[in-house]
Amino acid sequence: MAKYTRSTLTGDNAPVNAELEKIQSAINDQFDRNPLGGVANQLNGDLDANSKRIYNLPAPSNPNDAARLKDVQEAASGPGTVIPDQTGQEGKYLKTDATTAFWGEVSKSSIGLGVVDNTTDLLKPVSTAQQTEINTRALQVDTFANLELLTSTTTGQAFTCQERANALYILQPEGVNALGGDAVCANGRLLQLQISGPANVKQFGAKGDNSTDDLIPIQTAITRTNNIYAPEGRYKISDQLHFTGVLADTSVEKASFKGDGPLFSVLIPTDNTKKAIFAEKGNGNTQGFISLDLNDIGILYTGQVKTQDQPAIHLLQNLETRFTDVRVGGSTNPFFLQGVGRSYFTRVVSDAVQRPAGENLTSVWKFFANGAVTRCFGIHLVDCESNGNPVADRTFDLRAVDGLYITNSHFNNAIIKFHIRPTNIDKNDVVKQIHINNCYFDGNSDEAATALQQIFQIQAVAGTGLSEVEGIYVSNSFFREGAQIFNINATNGFYEGLSAVTEIMFDNCEFRGMTGVYFNLPSVVSSIVKNVSIKNSVVREGLVNSGNNVQCFILNGKNISVQGNTIAGNWTNAGSPIILAQDGCTNVQLSNNIFDVARTDRIVVGNSAVNVVETNNI
Repeated sequence: MAKYTRSTLTGDNAPVNAELEKIQSAINDQFDRNPLGGVANQLNGDLDANSKRIYNLPAPSNPNDAARLKDVQEAASGPGTVIPDQTGQEGKYLKTDATTAFWGEVSKSSIGLGVVDNTTDLLKPVSTAQQTEINTRALQVDTFANLELLTSTTTGQAFTCQERANALYILQPEGVNALGGDAVCANGRLLQLQISGPANVKQFGAKGDNSTDDLIPIQTAITRTNNIYAPEGRYKISDQLHFTGVLADTSVEKASFKGDGPLFSVLIPTDNTKKAIFAEKGNGNTQGFISLDLNDIGILYTGQVKTQDQPAIHLLQNLETRFTDVRVGGSTNPFFLQGVGRSYFTRVVSDAVQRPAGENLTSVWKFFANGAVTRCFGIHLVDCESNGNPVADRTFDLRAVDGLYITNSHFNNAIIKFHIRPTNIDKNDVVKQIHINNCYFDGNSDEAATALQQIFQIQAVAGTGLSEVEGIYVSNSFFREGAQIFNINATNGFYEGLSAVTEIMFDNCEFRGMTGVYFNLPSVVSSIVKNVSIKNSVVREGLVNSGNNVQCFILNGKNISVQGNTIAGNWTNAGSPIILAQDGCTNVQLSNNIFDVARTDRIVVGNSAVNVVETNNI
């Protein structure tokens, strides 16, 4: 402490200095803990200066006041805050139920990781960020050949191959077997290709350069994963790509083939007698069904296909197949379905269907049974197209199908749009429930004068037993150019194989530019055809075909209804009624039809026709 005495005071002032010294000594006694020649300071009960502790503080009254030891102790021992005994609780954590504290076991669910799968490191998924980081740390190798020259022995070492779209490979422990697409080092150690999501075919060695045969690398990718991706490129293949199910007999195995668009990711078969894609139920039909998703892929044949038995895409025993944005060009038979069920085809297009010389059975879509096993069923075509020249003989060849739904689609340049020919293999070749809505069918003007060009042609093979056609429903659709709209072929014994043709309905359709009988139900099938309805439709331009008489309807069978139609155009052929109800007709309703030609023979009814009713025909 500073001194308050002054040594310079002398003489009469010397007594003042003596008083100051007394005061200084008294102050020192108060602040020194152990004063010289005195007693302990008076603050010792409140302030321990050496150990820096404060005693005898008042109880705190606001948050900023200093807390006393007893305040802290009381707070720590309050209700619900007692810390339980820690003895024997190693590895546990302290938790509370909002009333009592206790020790809990540590588990995945207790720390919010209950859904995490404890897979091996090899099987753990790799995120995009992780993959980017791995690639920055992986050793870069320029070619696959140089990758196989490596002699690395560091298990877990990563390598990327620039030649194969920067595919990532990880060096495996000794004894791991190679899979398709893996690399083997010069010292025998395996570099395993890492696959995340669809397998990129370029990481398996495909080039997509419109020159190299990419069959083996693409097929290798399919065999390894059944889930592949073909980035933009033109992939030449010398044989078919094969998808097959390998699971149990009753299961459905998903397979996927995705590209960057049908004009960008294109398969080019180099052998025009081979299929491009074949997907089948596994192991000779004894294993699981295959469910193929084909998306954004194009197939292009550059020359004529020489055999009708090799379609571009062949689906055998497929379930729940989905095609989206698929385009096939230059094939004789683009799509062949056998025993396919519950499948959807959206924006599927066929271009320039080839029709080789002497070939008369080309078809865009074929629906057959798989032998005597199962027919096609539940097939949906939406926003599909068939177009271009030359023409196919048939747009649809229907042999065995139960449930075909065609919507918002456009088909042209085929001689016969729907060729329906059930041949009855063990009662399986039955054509049922064909629904067509909001579609456009354009004819082939080059062959418009031929009697073969028809919209619907129904045949059956004589001597094959009974077979049936049941339920053809056409609505809101347009048909242009051809010889006939609907014909049951009664020549050469074809009708002999039919047991029934029932429930044929056209509603709100337009037909234009035919050169033959629009609806021809000949007399030889009068006992077969039942329940035919043509209503609310427009029939135009009954054209003269080389002097032959053109008629709108030649009717036969039972329960025939022609109602509410507008029949306009050139129907002036003398002696040819616009509607002829033949002798074999029974229960025919002709009503509310409008004719634009004033003729007395617009409607002619056969003498032995039974129960033919004409009302309000103008």
